[in-house]
Amino acid sequence: MLARSAGPLPITLKIRLGFSQTATSRDQALCLARDAAGMGIAAVTLHARAVDQGYGGRADWAAIATWAEALAPLPVFGSGDLRSPEAALEMLRQTGCAGATIARGALGAPWIFRQTIDLAARGSYAPATLQERRETLLAHFAGLTEQYGERAAVKFMRRFATYYAKGFAGASLARAAFQSVRTPEAFREMVEKWFGEE
Repeated sequence: MLARSAGPLPITLKIRLGFSQTATSRDQALCLARDAAGMGIAAVTLHARAVDQGYGGRADWAAIATWAEALAPLPVFGSGDLRSPEAALEMLRQTGCAGATIARGALGAPWIFRQTIDLAARGSYAPATLQERRETLLAHFAGLTEQYGERAAVKFMRRFATYYAKGFAGASLARAAFQSVRTPEAFREMVEKWFGEE
């Protein structure tokens, strides 16, 4: 039997609803999760789309509820269409799953975790400020630079900066401007230009 952990780390399974949207494929995916549960995994994360959907269409939250019930007492975490704190809490309410796994919704918005916790605890949350966006962008760039070097970090940040630019005045212009960045100096200048003042 597979142990629930490998040393101090728990073993978990992340899976989609199946390779296709057919009932047979969905049944096979759930059977696989049941088999893994029988081997002692600690939890399952279900991205509520089939492989052939990619990231298109709506995630099937009802399937998360079905899996949470079918695999109990094994914790099932839900994933799919979590782009706001409200969506994360609504998934929990609708499905009864053990937790919400935010993925693409955190791209350019890592404060979504803080906001979700605040919404659950207090019923409201503060929007990200330009200062928070700027500091997070620069920290993200510094981390990429440390790992990959400045040249690669600039290339990565041309894409990621477009996510950080969502949701504020001038966002479309900022996204276009970041695409022209080719040097670390130009990147930092662009950050100050678009995120430097409240």
